Amino acid sequence: VLKDIVRVLLQEKPTYTDPITQFLTLLFVDFDFDHAHAKLKEAEQLLSNEYFLECVKDEFIENARVLMFETFTRIHKRISINTLADKLDLDRSTAVHKLVEFIQIARVDARIDSETNQLAIYTDYPSVYQQVIDKTKGLCYRTSQLASQLDRKYSSRLDD
Repeated sequence: VLKDIVRVLLQEKPTYTDPITQFLTLLFVDFDFDHAHAKLKEAEQLLSNEYFLECVKDEFIENARVLMFETFTRIHKRISINTLADKLDLDRSTAVHKLVEFIQIARVDARIDSETNQLAIYTDYPSVYQQVIDKTKGLCYRTSQLASQLDRKYSSRLDD
């Protein structure tokens, strides 16, 4: 779903843009976390001034931080907690607690190393062979479903 949203945002970029759409584009297309952080602040200001959206401002900001955290952890193996606190606009005293919450929400396999004050991310990517096998299984299933649908459709025509 997120890929579709980003695709639509890119298509509509010349005709419509606001801090929220710019934030998503900067985060998922450009991977520019500094500018995305600035656009998130603009979006927060926009939501504060908008009467109908003010009630969802805190939830939007929290979810935006989780998205930034997820994206940041996908492209890094080790991240300084202070850097993450700055990028996610977290208070340094509560950053570790908040990061633990983000790890649970995002279901990221990560550990906080208190000795080095870093977040270590562990990724277990499936092998290329396993990916091919999974795609092939899905393809076989879809093909059999299509064949059974065609068989039912043509057998009902023959009966008539």
